[in-house]
Order: sequence, then structure tokens, then C-alpha cells
Amino acid sequence: MRFTNLLLLSFLAFAHCRGFAESITISRGDASYSVNPATLELRAIAPIPAELSVAAGNAYDVSRIVHEADGASWTIGDGDLLIACRVSDSGAFELTATGTDDKILVWPQVRASFDDHLILARDSGLFLPVSDPFWQDILTSDDWDTLERMSMPVWGIMKPNNLCVSWMVSTPFRNRMAFEKGQDATLSIHFTHDFAAMSPERSVTYRVEVDADATPVTPALKYRDWLDEMGGVTTLRAKSKIVPQIERLLGAPHIYLWGDAPFTEFDVLPKEWKSFCSAMKEQSAQNDSLAARIKSQMSTDQWKQVEACLASEWADRYLKRTVAQGISEALASEALSPQFSGTKVELIQHNSKLLHDAFSSCLLPVKDWGNGVSMKMLRRLKAMGFERLRLCLDGWEGIESRPWVAQEAVDCGWLLGTYDSYHSVHDPATASGEDTWPTAQMTPQLWEDGGIMRRDGTFLTGFKGVGRKLNPLFARPFFEKRTSSVLAAIPFNYYFVDCDAYGEVYDDCNPLHTNPLELDAAERTRRLSWLAHEKKVVVGAEGGNVYALEGVVVLEGLFGPYFGWGDEEITSKDSKYFRGRYYPPEQPDIYFKGIPIKEVYRKQYYDPAVRIPLFQAAFHDAVVTTHHWSNDHFKYPDLTRTVELTEMLWMCPPMVHLNYATIEERGAKLKTYLDQWSPLHRQLGFARLTGFKYLTDDHMIQQATWQDGTRIIANFGDNEFTGVDGVIAPRSIGSFPPPAAAP
Repeated sequence: MRFTNLLLLSFLAFAHCRGFAESITISRGDASYSVNPATLELRAIAPIPAELSVAAGNAYDVSRIVHEADGASWTIGDGDLLIACRVSDSGAFELTATGTDDKILVWPQVRASFDDHLILARDSGLFLPVSDPFWQDILTSDDWDTLERMSMPVWGIMKPNNLCVSWMVSTPFRNRMAFEKGQDATLSIHFTHDFAAMSPERSVTYRVEVDADATPVTPALKYRDWLDEMGGVTTLRAKSKIVPQIERLLGAPHIYLWGDAPFTEFDVLPKEWKSFCSAMKEQSAQNDSLAARIKSQMSTDQWKQVEACLASEWADRYLKRTVAQGISEALASEALSPQFSGTKVELIQHNSKLLHDAFSSCLLPVKDWGNGVSMKMLRRLKAMGFERLRLCLDGWEGIESRPWVAQEAVDCGWLLGTYDSYHSVHDPATASGEDTWPTAQMTPQLWEDGGIMRRDGTFLTGFKGVGRKLNPLFARPFFEKRTSSVLAAIPFNYYFVDCDAYGEVYDDCNPLHTNPLELDAAERTRRLSWLAHEKKVVVGAEGGNVYALEGVVVLEGLFGPYFGWGDEEITSKDSKYFRGRYYPPEQPDIYFKGIPIKEVYRKQYYDPAVRIPLFQAAFHDAVVTTHHWSNDHFKYPDLTRTVELTEMLWMCPPMVHLNYATIEERGAKLKTYLDQWSPLHRQLGFARLTGFKYLTDDHMIQQATWQDGTRIIANFGDNEFTGVDGVIAPRSIGSFPPPAAAP
């Protein structure tokens, strides 16, 4: 997709006036608008009269006014800001502003009445009653950046009579929205655009349209029309011509698999734990035996559990996990095979074979070892009837020693990939420390020279305050090298790059690679596209901002976002809302533990009365949106059914965390739900969402319409709903095929 600024009207004549107070009428066809050059007050005259932007607080000085048949242009201030207005072919009003360095344009300034609704593109979308004190407090607490706080530069105001004013901006960069409470529960919106010195773009275009019979997603539909006029959006069907395996997403849930250690509790035959530990203890008494070398690598507690097994009637889970962890760590040690020369992966594979040969009567074949990342896990998923899956791992390090698992997943017709990130870089001196992670350990040069720098010469710190934010242009050679190495070693057909679509892009003042945030964003999109075009993998990224659409297929976090940063009740272990620990590694509490949700977050992120598929209305056919991995389908048990109804209505896939220990419970629940969700998603997963509306005043009955005419109705309420299609039970879905074609 291309963000292109419309051509400015040429100067054919000029006038000069200070404090120009008379409005100009601009018309085309049936559409007519009134704009005041000095105050930028804007009104729609015809075909639908409406106040669009109120007057600025102070009038601008105006000069060089030029009139044309369907537009006008003028300069304001000291001549360093050029304004050009026109009416588009569709009857929309367009204003293009061209500014010089470090100028800020405050426009539009919009006033919403107490009985209006705001339509905002935060995450998937919000439809907010202006008079609600809860939302007024949230909106006025901080400015909104249309890059990080919004998924696209789109918003709207809906009147009680369904008249909607839709606002769109040609770029998501360098815009801010400020909200201000007024009298009688009104709300004002002040929109600013910064013509920053570093920005390569000197112009920004605004489009505003008025619709008399609108719905909550009208602004998104209008935005998509505008983008199509300016070059179009690459759809999932078009992307699948480059990467055919994108089709595997149709009907597929998104699953993170956990447990990739070389040896796990599930690799000892169920009835052989006592025999295995007995043989380990007996052989460990022999000097330089394999068991003795393993014992030397295990902690005191780990070996204590080996001995405890002999005195127990059966091995409990703590014992199994502790012993397995000790053995798994030992398998990566050169102490088990002092004479072996090879890579770390080859060493693990070699030591695993030695272990199996020594205790073959107690262990599964090496090919079947593993927890969630294992052949036995894939066989179980297949046996349970999972036909389509998008699987992802939290890293590639564990599966490197068993690449056949990845190949089996691909051969099953599924997608399997890895998490990766190039957002932060850490000091190589911390490589063995606790406050680092593998993806951020790169090269000494990237650490020394690759950091993003502020104007004052200080570096932007990385995630969790560790390391530095990394310039994506400077990191490109390393990005290509590492991703190529991973894909050469493991046959992944999916690849996830954290942060690249989140909106965290920066002006970099580092003299080694000075570049504006627009180029930062463009490079992130280019490298995602490179993965698709050169490596033929399905590409995912975190978050969801319109600038990244061309490069991604899956956006994790736009449907169910991450929230609660800095909330002590979520991070405190003593709180009932504690999200969980990053432990144990094969089943981290933070992902598997179900918790209650605080009311403030339920209202913001899960309330069906205000959540709308705004982003999906614009781009459902261009990108698949799902949950952030921190808030999966089952994270909040009291909300699971609400989540399911929303996924069904919007045709967004569930995301679930699984390992071998949880497959029977979590997997079975997921499969039951998929029996209803998957067939519809196979039909509509890549389709346009063409309409969305409320069927009741309380917003509990909602209908989504798709490009083939299919309608899905969700009843979020506790009572039956009787409509033209019949009765829909409480907390359930009805789907209705398109009308039969006329004979």
C-alpha cells in the first residue's frame, strides 16, 4: 500500500489579506463545502449540512489566495504553510497542508455533543458514548499518537440520527489527538500534525466525508475506499500468490507450543520411572559411566529426586520435572562426550543417542522426545482432529536439535514458525546474564554502533529498560543473515518478528545512521516483505499499524491487545490479578494461568457494547488479526464466551498456549469451539467485512455482513433475541448464508 499525497493546486492568481474572515465555498457536483481560510472553520453545505471543524482559537494571517473551479489554495502565517482544498470525485472534502521545518498545524478541531458517539481506531476499534464519564477520563488523560495509540489515522463522530462525519489522514506519522472536556458532557478533539525537520514528507492530506445513514464502521470503509483510489491494498489472496502457504491460515487457530527442552518428563515410559532412576543410580556408581557424568552435571536437588524416586510408590510430577530438567541440561554439556567435536546442536543429538542407548528399555525413541515441541505432540493434535493450525515457538534454539518436528508439522499441512526480534540489542558482555535474551544478543558492532540516539546524544533504551533500541536500516545485513541461518537449519514456513508493526518507530540522530521515523517504519516493512518474497514464509508481527500492512500476513495483538504495563496489581505476586511468572519454562504461568480481569480493563478491551471491528472493516481481506500472546483465548475464564462470540462475529482466529501436559484439557476445549468457528473461517477468513451494525439499543445484538452476503449475528446478552431470521439463544451465534440468486 502506498501513502501518496494528492497534488497541490497550482497558483494561477494570488491575493493578500491579513486576518481574512470571509469563507470560501468549494463545490463539485452535488457536494458543497464552506471553509474560512483564516480560522480553517469548515462546514458541509450540501448534500448533507454539518459542522465539521470549528474555528481555531486565533485567526491565521492569510495571503496568496487562489480560486479554482473545484478548489482553492492560500498561505497562512508567514507564508511557510500552504493550504489547498478541493472536492474529490466522490464528494469528499480534502485539505492538503504543506509546511516547512518544525511547523505544527492544529487542524481539525472537532466538537462532539454529549449524545454523540466517537469512533476511534484504537486496536480493532471503539464506539464510545461521548457522555460516559469513564471514557471521558480515559480520553482526556493523555494525548493519542496516531502511530502508537491507533491502528490507522481514522476517526469519526456519529450523531443520534446515524449521521456520521468520517475523518481520515494520509499518513499515520507525526499526528496527535488531544481530547478536552467541555460543558454539558461535550468533548473536543484537537488534531495536530508536526512538519518536523527530520521528516521527508512536507505535505499531509486530510479527507472528511459526511454520511446520512452510517454505521459504526463507516469511517473504516471510507478509508479503504480512499486507499484504493491512491493505489490500493494488497489482499491476502494476492499475497498468497507469492507465498501459497498463506492459504493454510483459513480455518486455523493460532497456537504457541511450549516445552522444547532436549529431554522432558514425557520421554520416560509411563511405568518405567522407578526402573529408569534405579538404573541411573546403579550406573552412576561406575567411574566415568554416562550416568556418573550426568550426575556430575546435575544439581544436588536434581540428583536427590533421582534417589527419592526409589523410595516412592510412584514418581510425582515435581520429581519427574526436576530429574528431566537436570538430564536436559546435562545433554548440552561437553562433559558427557569429552572427545566429541561438533556444534552444540550436534552435541545434544549425540548425547541424546548415548542416553537412549544406555537406558533404551525405559525411554521413548529419541525422535519422539520433547514436550509441546515434539512428534508425540503433533501426533496428538492430529488425532484430536486439528486439520489447520498456525503453530509458533518462543524461539528456535530448542527445535534446532530436532528439526524433523518442524518438517512433520509442514507435512501435516500446518504452519510452524518461530518468534524473533530485532527491536533491542544487548551488550555482548551480558550474554550469560539473566537480564538478556537470545534474540537481543547480536554482534559487538550492532551493540556499539547500531543504537538509536536522541538529539541529546543519549541512546533509547530497549525493552524493559535493557540494552538499546536498534536502528533497523543498520541492522538489515544481520537480519538477513540470522533469519537465513534459522530457516536453513529448520524448515519453518512461518516467521514472527516482534515489534515491527507495533508503531514503535523513531527518529534516529545517531551520526552513523541518521534517519527519520518514516524510514524506520519503511525499513521494518521492507524486511518483513523480504522474508515473504525471498524466503517464501508466512510473516507475522506484533501489534498492528497500517504502515506495516504490505509486509505482514498475521498481526498478533490487534484483536486482543496487551495491557496493564506498570499496574502493580497485575505485576504483584500477592494480587488476585497477578498475570503470572515466566516459569516454569515449559508452561509459564504468565501464559497458561487463568485469572480474573480488573473491571477497568474489561470495560476498555472486552466490552462488546463499545468494541467494534473498525480495523477489520478496512483490512480483513488484507491481514489476519489475532490476540497478543499475553492474553490468549483462555486467559480470562469469565470472558471466554465473550471472546468466542467476538472472534466468530469478526472472523478472527483464537490464540491458545499449549504443551503436552495441557493438550487434553485445553486442546479439547479449543477443538469443540473450532468445530463451529473453522468452517465459517474457511469461507470468510480472507473476505471483506462490508458491514457492521447493532440490532438493539443496548448493543448486545450485533450483525456483521460479508462481501458474499453472509451475515453473522452475535447475541452477547442473557436473553433470547428474535429477529427476521428467527431466534438466537443467549450468548450464541447465528450465521445466515447469502440470499439465493434470482432465477
